[in-house]
Amino acid sequence: MFVFGGQGSQWQGMGRDLFASNGDFAAALRDVDAVLAPHTRNSIIDALMADGPESRLEETEVAQPAIFAIQVALAAAWRALGVVPSAVVGHSVGEVAAAHVAGALSLSEAARLVAHRSRIMQKATGQGRMASVELSPDEAQRELAPYAGRLSVGAINDARSVVLSGEPAALGAVLEALRARGVATRDLGVNYAFHSHQMAPLQAELTQVLGHIETRPTSVPMFSTVSGEAIDGTALDAAYWARNVGQPVRFSAAVEALLEQGHRLFVELGPQPALGRYVTQALGRRELEGAVVPSLRKGRAGQMVMLGALGGLHVKGYPVEWSRLFPDGGRLAPLPLYPWQRSRYWIDDAPVKALTRAPVARSADTSRVQSPDGWVYDITGTPVSGGAFAACAQGRGSRLVFGNREGVGAALAAHLQALGEPCWLVVPGEVAAVEGQKVRSLHPDNAEHYAQLLQDVGPVKAVVHLWGADTVSGAEPTLAEVESAQKRGVHAALRLVQALVKSPSASGARLWLCTRGTQPVGNVTSGSPVQAPLWGLGRVLALEHPEVWGGLLDLDPVAPEGRWKRCGASCPERMARTRRRSAMAPVTWRGWFPRRVRLAMPASCFARMRRTSSRGAWADWDSTWHAGSSPRARGTSCCWAGRGCRAVTRGPPFPATVMWAGRSPPSRPWKRRAPSSTPSARMWRMRRACRRSSTPSSGDRLR
Repeated sequence: MFVFGGQGSQWQGMGRDLFASNGDFAAALRDVDAVLAPHTRNSIIDALMADGPESRLEETEVAQPAIFAIQVALAAAWRALGVVPSAVVGHSVGEVAAAHVAGALSLSEAARLVAHRSRIMQKATGQGRMASVELSPDEAQRELAPYAGRLSVGAINDARSVVLSGEPAALGAVLEALRARGVATRDLGVNYAFHSHQMAPLQAELTQVLGHIETRPTSVPMFSTVSGEAIDGTALDAAYWARNVGQPVRFSAAVEALLEQGHRLFVELGPQPALGRYVTQALGRRELEGAVVPSLRKGRAGQMVMLGALGGLHVKGYPVEWSRLFPDGGRLAPLPLYPWQRSRYWIDDAPVKALTRAPVARSADTSRVQSPDGWVYDITGTPVSGGAFAACAQGRGSRLVFGNREGVGAALAAHLQALGEPCWLVVPGEVAAVEGQKVRSLHPDNAEHYAQLLQDVGPVKAVVHLWGADTVSGAEPTLAEVESAQKRGVHAALRLVQALVKSPSASGARLWLCTRGTQPVGNVTSGSPVQAPLWGLGRVLALEHPEVWGGLLDLDPVAPEGRWKRCGASCPERMARTRRRSAMAPVTWRGWFPRRVRLAMPASCFARMRRTSSRGAWADWDSTWHAGSSPRARGTSCCWAGRGCRAVTRGPPFPATVMWAGRSPPSRPWKRRAPSSTPSARMWRMRRACRRSSTPSSGDRLR
């Protein structure tokens, strides 16, 4: 339903952007301006477009017609979006627009009414004051009893929120007494006392000026804030509008009546939301599900506010006609329901004191000041010999290689078939079809083709996505190249994942996303950024769909396709399951480079490895760790060089960097060796324990 606010919500510039960008709003505003001009003798549009004192929006005889015009135009804009009211309610002058939208008053009659109303009420300027207080209506009447004839209850907005109106001196005394007792008060900052005894002389004048008002039955139910109940349009005569000026605004009673009728969704029409919180409080008292959305907000783009409100109505179950916004059609896509964390991880340049903990026997030095230089980590590739590759995963099913008829995908598919591995080469095309021996095609943008593919080929145990690796763009790709790369890259991979998750024939299958020249290896920077989004998608998939996740591979952009076999490319599982150190690795024809997270500090910078015992005390491992090696020490806390920076690994795809253990740093980074060839057999047992359990046992100490 529509809620029309009252005076006080106006602000300079209201509705300007909607007038320029929303055709329905602009057309309705021009119509209202045309019918108001004979009565106001000025243009409301000119007042809305003017700045400073020239706008005169602080004057009642300009503010009320301007608010009326904005509200009628907003109602037209909402109708254009397919949002029509099931009932209307207005607050003070907002009742004029509500009566027009409900069908009780024509536009010309409503314009005549609001013009005379505002001109007559302008005479009350400078004679009063209004304030909002947190009191019940009965409590407010008791407070005003000593000031009979000087103060009145001007509005009852909520069960615990009323507006007091009357003489400035008397109202000031009441507010001072209430504040002394801890009652919340808010001065409305106006110099008039509407809806008080001061309006009695003006009521008679308004009734005489209005004379006969042409009314008609409402086409939409209207709830009166004079009586607090539903009202028929024929009852909105001159006497009613005189009571609208002088009697209290019973907004709370009207809202309660609306809730009794089953209304739950409210749209506030006005320059600024002012009544929504009272409706929300009424819903909360009754423990009802509902929502109140605004139409405009001060300082915000009007079109964005309306579209955001439309989305809020949709979330609460309102049947939005999306075809009005998207005439070409579309589909609704579910979004995550969890809120954004909005955490800040930026590194400030200001020095921060290091916070360290030490056993009781030692004294903690907290006077050291650290620099952010040691907080930055690098991701590098570490070469690994081919003999370290693990065996391929066994099981029934075919492998799917998404590639082109020529290039890495075709070479990989041919090599797998030569090894006797069942394999299908899937190439991009316009239709889903079998185009040769063990070759199928599908359209990259058609989600149904992916599902049909998995259904036709039967059980699948591995999928290699090479559409992002078969083509290499230049360092500065064109817009067409970027769009094509995204369609065959991250967009196609997303549809493929959705199909894998839903398909029973792909249960247990692992997906490998491959790119070419997007990741830096050693001193060589990445050469092509167009497929880099696949790595961002891969990291998300590893967290949200670990059941289908295999890994990320980046190929050398200058290596021939035949060299891929030399680094174990016949089985992608072999490459990224190298002791499961990383699920992300750049691959070149020179070798296999698993990814490592390494502290970006000089080699001479060391750190002490510690862990927390079950009693919460700090137990030193009495060893110095040097950057270079990366076994998975899950659940381990590190204090880098006494800097107080704790690092806890959480498994793939983010392995920790664990340092060399010893009294002095080794001459080169430590590599995996057999137990008999390690510097210490005890070190080997410790490293194995780190890999098999979340934390080392309390008895293990490095020597």
